[in-house]
Amino acid sequence: MTRSARPYNTVDTSRTPDVEELARRRAEATGQPYMRWLEALEEGRLLAPSMALAEPDFSTLACACAIPNQFSLMAEAFYEHGKENPSSRTGFELLVEQVDDSPFSLAEWVAACEQLYGWLGHNDRQGAFSTVLGYLQCTAEYVSTTFPHEKFDDLVAEMLDAYGFEG
Repeated sequence: MTRSARPYNTVDTSRTPDVEELARRRAEATGQPYMRWLEALEEGRLLAPSMALAEPDFSTLACACAIPNQFSLMAEAFYEHGKENPSSRTGFELLVEQVDDSPFSLAEWVAACEQLYGWLGHNDRQGAFSTVLGYLQCTAEYVSTTFPHEKFDDLVAEMLDAYGFEG
């Protein structure tokens, strides 16, 4: 998934996603309630300018999420990353770069992010988005050379159980 270059932290506001149609499509594809998708996508649309997430990236992210909570989690992570790093690359750009360099799909990376953020929350810990991506990158590199391709989020859970998280 190669992205064309665009100035960091800029959003094309001339195109906004049709969140109602996207929510309907995601509800049909995932079996999750339409209203939960609509709520998550509406929240994401409000955050999109702050996290520099333009169309089609907004829809790409939504389509990579299996449940509305994953979309909300990623939107919040991108938003926080943008606040902490206003002149750096966007959270979505950093994520896509990692996906491009790994054997795992965007959907698998989103699930792995959910796994890691869930572990952090359960252990009363926090981690910057770039640190979370670094941990996942190391896991992806390690497992791609040593294990058959299992589910990425399960491998992250195994790594967290074995080694914890320093960040």
